[in-house]
Amino acid sequence: MQDRKLAAIMFTDMVGYSALMHRDEKLALTLLAEHHRLLRPLFPEFGGREIKSTGDGFLVEYASALQATQCALEIQRVLIQYNATMSAERRIHIRIGIHLGDVVLREADIFGDDVNIAARIEPLAEGGGICLSGPVYDQVVNKLDTPLVKLDAAQLKNIKTPIDVYRVVLPWQQSSLLGQASSPRTAHTREGRVVLLGWAAIILLIGALAVFRPQPELPKIPSTPPKSVVETHAIPALDPLRIALLPFKNFSPALEDEHFARAIADQLGIELSKISGLAIIPRINTQIAALEPRLIGEKTESGTLLTGTVRKVDNRITVNIRLIDSSDGVNHWGETFAGEMKDLDNIQNKVAFEVARILKVKLLEAERQQIEKKYTNSSKAFELYLKGRDGWNSFTSEGLRQGIIYLKQAIAEDPNYALAYSGLADCNAALASDFEPPKPVLAEAERYARRALRIDPELAQAEVSLAMYYMFSGSNWEKAREHAIRAIQLKPRYADAHHYMAHYLESQGKLAEAKNEWFLALQYDPLSSVIAIEFALTYLFIGDYPSAIALCREALAMEVDFVYGLQILGAALTFKGDYQVATETLQGALTLKEGDRPIIIAELGHTYAKAGKMAEAGEQLRRLLKLQDQGRFVDAYYLAWVYAGLGEMVEAQRSLEKAVREQSTWIFNINVNPRLIPLHNETTFHDLLKRMNLE
Repeated sequence: MQDRKLAAIMFTDMVGYSALMHRDEKLALTLLAEHHRLLRPLFPEFGGREIKSTGDGFLVEYASALQATQCALEIQRVLIQYNATMSAERRIHIRIGIHLGDVVLREADIFGDDVNIAARIEPLAEGGGICLSGPVYDQVVNKLDTPLVKLDAAQLKNIKTPIDVYRVVLPWQQSSLLGQASSPRTAHTREGRVVLLGWAAIILLIGALAVFRPQPELPKIPSTPPKSVVETHAIPALDPLRIALLPFKNFSPALEDEHFARAIADQLGIELSKISGLAIIPRINTQIAALEPRLIGEKTESGTLLTGTVRKVDNRITVNIRLIDSSDGVNHWGETFAGEMKDLDNIQNKVAFEVARILKVKLLEAERQQIEKKYTNSSKAFELYLKGRDGWNSFTSEGLRQGIIYLKQAIAEDPNYALAYSGLADCNAALASDFEPPKPVLAEAERYARRALRIDPELAQAEVSLAMYYMFSGSNWEKAREHAIRAIQLKPRYADAHHYMAHYLESQGKLAEAKNEWFLALQYDPLSSVIAIEFALTYLFIGDYPSAIALCREALAMEVDFVYGLQILGAALTFKGDYQVATETLQGALTLKEGDRPIIIAELGHTYAKAGKMAEAGEQLRRLLKLQDQGRFVDAYYLAWVYAGLGEMVEAQRSLEKAVREQSTWIFNINVNPRLIPLHNETTFHDLLKRMNLE
């Protein structure tokens, strides 16, 4: 007697593989291996058992139809992200067919008519699509908000019994497939409705939750960088639930209130990002914001633009908000909110709720509570907090120090203002990264972050602040990881949480995994110059210099005078061997406001050394030592780069030892930093790595 059981059967198939094999065998085999590597880890995550590889596809068995369908959704989501970073000829498209039926077990394989049915359903799916049999549809229709379109009756090859087949409407297929609902094909979802906007919102959250488990085995993102920093995500173009937040104009009579318009826009973006059905693209730069709505929509792949004006006179504030359809520039909605400064929190809540209502996004109760959550009852403290965060966003020594002043004033107004303490932690950690001796300011950062979490244990920003502290101080790598994971759990789409998870992975030498975290961070904040530049730094560590250069140039196109970006671009050009361009780039950075930083001088010295210009490199070293003698903070880690380039290994090692004692913030990447390759044969270098728990 044969063993039988009920199972959900999935067949997958690579589109166009045979033709590609005929045209370019080497590329076909490369993509096949990449296809296997991307898909195989996903099957067991959803309870799947790989029965066998069918060459360019898989046969997989699941205990339930729901698990199989969820896995199929995840597979296509992962591939759409992967393809967003690849040239057309290197993209991978697969079809997926799923059927539920009786199978015969024989050794490790499965057989039977229902296996054949699943195999016949798979070709009905378009490239990048999923098709389900009627029995699978019956099992999942009341458990997913996924739109399904019933296909016209089709005779499956060698299958006599008619089988209903449904196509899953993925977000990037909606415009083409759901238009078919008016034809004889009928769209079906839970309660018999196609919930387009709701599903697009939910799939973002499902995708985030599927990815953000502690230390997930994420699919490797390829080394080729995105064509554009604003094109690194996989969300379909002109999605109305994807909102580009344009700069707010300041109509206040006082010039010093210019920061206030920026801060209100940033804070409104934070409130809107709490709504899982919306994707917010913050901090659109003025160059992009000056374009026509259609072009802004294309560059940010956003179907909706949010802009406004702010007017503050004494204690009164007026905020005018407009939602614009990016495809034609027509207003969705506009409204004016006015009140006293103490009403600003309520004004932002009203705006968030109105945006959700206009775009027909259902608010979860937990999201409503998060938006309504008040971190302070003091309007004065809130205003000071906004000023402080504006200083943090500047990432200049002047801005950071002024931000600390404002944030301390906010705490004086409200000693239990958790967000202000978290902001203080971040400003201090940022000062430690380049501007002040790290040890004392990092101690302050830790103290403020812990105070924030005592006040509000659910504050994701404070968890990131602690992750930043542990990374920069080098005091406990595992603690850095734990706090980054906790931040992701509290706020899955929080770009900074993925930012510091990436740093942790870099410290452990896990550069492929770090790339995945940078990819996710850019998805949630695609116009962040800092995230783009530090993603480029990971490419530099890997040795993919063209990708690092391309990503740096994209970031600098958005922020021309970004000193940090010019530094990393100079480093990438140096390792690529373009010494002249690297030198010009770094010399240009030194001429900018606050550009004469020791890190830029050290990078220039290292470039000269790599180019064989030892006299010029020595001159930059003496310049750094002179600044040090004058009382300027010069991080010993940067000195080690120049010494290593000059071949002075003893001095380079001494500088690294000093950097560890002083808690140099960037030393966490010591084991992957290519500037230190000359030290890799030194026993003392490896002894240092062991003491740092980085060997």
